[in-house]
Amino acid sequence: MAADCGGTRAGRHTSAATFSRPSPNYRSWQCRLVWDHIAAVLAEADLTTRNLAKVTTYLADRRYREANARIRAEVLGDHRPALTIIITDIYSEAWLL
Repeated sequence: MAADCGGTRAGRHTSAATFSRPSPNYRSWQCRLVWDHIAAVLAEADLTTRNLAKVTTYLADRRYREANARIRAEVLGDHRPALTIIITDIYSEAWLL
């Protein structure tokens, strides 16, 4: 699964530090990048996101929850694993989730 991340694919290992400030595109890009990495790890074990039983997401701020929910729905489709979302202060301001 290689989600379109505004021209950036997970395989390119672009650092979050590349961006100077969070923007709506950055939030979507970071969320899709996380899901690309999850899919890659699952694929190494011959699994897909359909094999996920539980997903825990840590968000840096509650204002990111709509974008997170939208992208998660795009990635998971009709698969609905157990879900926990934690709003927390994250170590680096560049990390939104």
